[in-house]
Formats: sequence, structure tokens, C-alpha cells
Amino acid sequence: MSDNKIILPVNEKLQVFIRESNYEGELPCFYHENLFPELQVLIKNWKAIRDEVLEFESMNGVIKGRNNYSSPELSSDNSWSNFYLENFMWRIHRNRKYFQFTCSVLDKIPNCTLGVISILSADAT
Repeated sequence: MSDNKIILPVNEKLQVFIRESNYEGELPCFYHENLFPELQVLIKNWKAIRDEVLEFESMNGVIKGRNNYSSPELSSDNSWSNFYLENFMWRIHRNRKYFQFTCSVLDKIPNCTLGVISILSADAT
């Protein structure tokens, strides 16, 4: 880790969903990438990860699936699709076999607890 540290403001409550419309805390909605140097491997490999997803979709069709870990408005059939590779450090081998490069990148991230191919539909409602 870098010397930059996240310091929670006094009386701050962490929320699962942070949205501009209802978040009233003092923390920013996004953090600078320098706070998470261990994630640089994602930044360096995003094009290859994207290409692997596009190749999968060209052979198997568009990744489509309900997001069972989110609020109902993000879970409509025409909204957000997730393809889980790892969840709470449980590796989902039946999915990982399709994204070997992406998983090799995820495996380089210390303490990675979630790996998901997450796609927001262009016509999301």
C-alpha cells in the first residue's frame, strides 16, 4: 500500500450503495487509483480483459444474467448483467474456465474477494 490512507470522517456510516441522489456522508463517491496500488494490474490489463469478454460473447452470445446481489432497480432483465468468477473468495470454476486470462490477473491481487464480469446494458432502464 502507499502512504495514502483513507480516514473515515467522524460519525461516517458506510453504505452498500453510494449514489449521488441519496448519499449524505462526507466520503467521496470515487477514490483515486493511487490509494490502491495493488489494483494497477487491472489498469495495465484492461484491454486484454475486455477482449477476452468480447471473444466470449462472440462465441456464446451476450452475457445476460440477473444481478442477485443488488437492489431491484439494478436487477431488471434489461439492466445489469453479472458473470461471477469469484465471490467472497470462493472461486466459481465453472465460470473461471471461460476467462482464464482475466482470472490470472485477479489471482495477482492480494486479498481479492470478488471477481465479476459486470455489464451495464446500453439501453438500461
